[in-house]
Order: sequence, then C-alpha cells, then structure tokens
Amino acid sequence: QMLKLEHPPFVAYGRAFCLIVNALAGSVDEPHEWLETIDQLERFGHSQFANALRWHAGIYLEDHQSLSHQARAALIEQGCVSPEKLVDVIIPLPSKAKR
Repeated sequence: QMLKLEHPPFVAYGRAFCLIVNALAGSVDEPHEWLETIDQLERFGHSQFANALRWHAGIYLEDHQSLSHQARAALIEQGCVSPEKLVDVIIPLPSKAKR
C-alpha cells in the first residue's frame, strides 16, 4: 500500500520493505534496485533507514558484503553505540526475523 502513495519518501520506504521481504522469501532483487532505494532514502534525509537497508543489502547481495560494514561504520559515526540493536528496531536482521 505504501508503494501506491504519491509522497516519494513513503514509496521508498515501501520499496525497502518489499526488497527485504522478497529476500527473506528467497527471491533477492537485483543489486541496482537495492542501491537505488538506498540512494533515494539518503536523498530524502532518512539516513538511518538507508543504513538499515544498506546493512541488509550486504547480507543478501553477493559481492556486496562490504555494504553491511559501511552501514555499521556510518551508524557509529552518527553516534550510535549499538548499531545492531538500532537496525533490529528499524528492520529486523535475518537472525532476529526467523524467531
């Protein structure tokens, strides 16, 4: 439903959730779709959400594992003392989602 909204940040949020749900279901979208959504979230000023999606992209995308490390480093640089907990609040990491 978020994808049907006309407000671009909501569309980006909806797309991010779709990417993660698809990945959890075993159907990982193309890397460019993840990277475009991350860029959109950054442009809209939603850096924490973008870093959470970046972290997930590093988990699900082959040859992009460094994205998780980049996200963690960016969150720490922003003052986050427990990046894993923050990401779990925004979008649960796969190990937490399976419980």
